[in-house]
Amino acid sequence: MSIGNPSIAPDELAAAIGLPHCPILLDTRRQSAFDAADRVIAGAAWRDHRAVDQWGPLIPSDRDVVVYCVHGHQVSRSAVARLRERGLNARVLTGGIEAFIDAGGITIRKMDDLTDVMWRAEPLGHAGESQGRPIGVSLVDPPVC
Repeated sequence: MSIGNPSIAPDELAAAIGLPHCPILLDTRRQSAFDAADRVIAGAAWRDHRAVDQWGPLIPSDRDVVVYCVHGHQVSRSAVARLRERGLNARVLTGGIEAFIDAGGITIRKMDDLTDVMWRAEPLGHAGESQGRPIGVSLVDPPVC
């Protein structure tokens, strides 16, 4: 896999959510910012940006990864730098979750008990026919990252 651009625009990410090629989404807001927030980007899992060496190896190397924080500055950029050092195609969400919300991106109400769970979006209906179909969300067990 070649490592591409280290950032992704909010509208580009919004267009990928729910599709088979949607990247793994990681919310790396500081714990206090995450705890104070009531929303996450649909499909995201929270990870402590300071613990990349613990959870980074659990990310499949064949998947793209998008990491975000509040504004897309130091917190998410430090996590992305560490993931890219590991050879992963990790990108920062430009402007963070705030820019994503401003661009009309999909967020969901945060469920406090599920911060260590990874979600998988699957099309409802026949496999391979996801375009234009509703998306169902299910738990991945065990969490992949």
